Amino acid sequence: MENLNEKKEIGKAIHQSAQLIAKAGQEIESMMDLIKLQFEPEIASLKKDPKIYVSENWLYSWIYDDAGWVCMDYSISLGLGKSTKKHLRYLCIQVSLMGEGMSCEKAPNKEPLVHVCLFGDLINYDEENFMGPDLSNEEDEKIILQNDFFINWSSEASTWEEQAWAFTLRLTSLNSASDIQEKIIKPVIALLKGHSLERIGLEKIDGIVKYEEVEKFVFKPIIHPES
Repeated sequence: MENLNEKKEIGKAIHQSAQLIAKAGQEIESMMDLIKLQFEPEIASLKKDPKIYVSENWLYSWIYDDAGWVCMDYSISLGLGKSTKKHLRYLCIQVSLMGEGMSCEKAPNKEPLVHVCLFGDLINYDEENFMGPDLSNEEDEKIILQNDFFINWSSEASTWEEQAWAFTLRLTSLNSASDIQEKIIKPVIALLKGHSLERIGLEKIDGIVKYEEVEKFVFKPIIHPES
């Protein structure tokens, strides 16, 4: 009888875990839809100083664990240009639940992350082009960590189309449309307009992830510095 009860408990735990994963997936999908919905009018308003157009609609990329059961990373990328025909940069939102997008051997982390990035290429897991704590394979020797939270590949660039950067939020800090507006949309638009980190006040945002460069181009997320 004890054996039977144990099996029932194991079965119940498996069922609950599957429900939790499904619910998390639905909530992430809804969050991404909200992000797209809020970004579109903001980007559409940028017709001068700076002049930015959507050059390619949102593109999706994702990667599953080795068993093919769990989505580890999920991203959307929006092409930006000075016209609708040529892509100069991609605005990327990457949700990292497990794997190399949120943790690595030299920079362990157990907190799901949301990377907000401006890159020259869209995120594509098949081509291993994504954001993560281990950037040691990057050929660019100009990566710098600014203010402990802003990873910058282009600190000398003055205009958005020359820039490449990323900042990171705790996934659990994004709980409403207001959070998305205040923590993602407004900071990104301000960065595209050329505002400084100090003026934007990114470091004051609840949920911003600070990093420690534990090795050259390996950035460990510092989620709970008090612990």
